[in-house]
Amino acid sequence: MSWSLENSKNDESRKVVWELVPYMHGRVLDLGCGPYKALPHFIGVDNGHHWGGRGVDVIVDTAAKLDLFTSQSCDVAYSSHLLEHFPYEEVPAVLNEWFRVVKKGGHVI
Repeated sequence: MSWSLENSKNDESRKVVWELVPYMHGRVLDLGCGPYKALPHFIGVDNGHHWGGRGVDVIVDTAAKLDLFTSQSCDVAYSSHLLEHFPYEEVPAVLNEWFRVVKKGGHVI
């Protein structure tokens, strides 16, 4: 079986979440969370395009512009299965935006 929007439960993060626990303390953005955040204390950020606002804490137009969050205001920016949806040439700018919101010593995963 191959992945598709129709057969996806959108919980791919559950497969690896326990490997991530050491890095997931404090204010964590779950970028492109869909209807299920990886862990309950995460701040779910999504555009709601596929799933509506179900499970999302903050609806944004795109995870490439996180203007709602000030620089160095989060401990972690986490994303699973989102980056591949950006055109290749936009990826550096998207990652720069994710790094912008993370505190010094924080993590982008």
